[in-house]
Amino acid sequence: MFIALDIETTSLAPIDGLVLQVCMMALDESDFIDVRFKYDHVYGDPVALAMNKGLLETIHTAVEPKVAWNAIDEWLAGRGKVTFVGKNIEKFDLAFIEYHHKPLNRHHCSVDIGSLFLRKDDEVVPNLELCCARAGIELVGLHDAYYDALTVVKLFKKFRGK
Repeated sequence: MFIALDIETTSLAPIDGLVLQVCMMALDESDFIDVRFKYDHVYGDPVALAMNKGLLETIHTAVEPKVAWNAIDEWLAGRGKVTFVGKNIEKFDLAFIEYHHKPLNRHHCSVDIGSLFLRKDDEVVPNLELCCARAGIELVGLHDAYYDALTVVKLFKKFRGK
């Protein structure tokens, strides 16, 4: 089973920041979990904090980290080993989740959506914006885990011809 995953954080490295939002979405788009994390004190990298200013302004409506992680665990329960799909998923999203929570029940590999839209003349793996441009998909809500996960689902389906 493929699951799109995206997170928003307060830094670029798990040791230096917090998880603000996690969204996991099945390929049918109607089956998803989107949770926001509440903290008394927020710390991190100034660039990441500025990028997630909107999320931080709504942190009072979020839930405590333990509640959020339990909800994620419940949503994943019964799905068996999943294959996660996302952008920079191994070194970013999964690294944060495994540092701040625990390893997930997943296959040993994942799919970086950027590599699916790589062209032979590219010097680097394309970012989400370039993937969308190449696929002819509108990018909505950049840097919101729900919209980024939804975009990953659309890109993955487009790549697979579905």
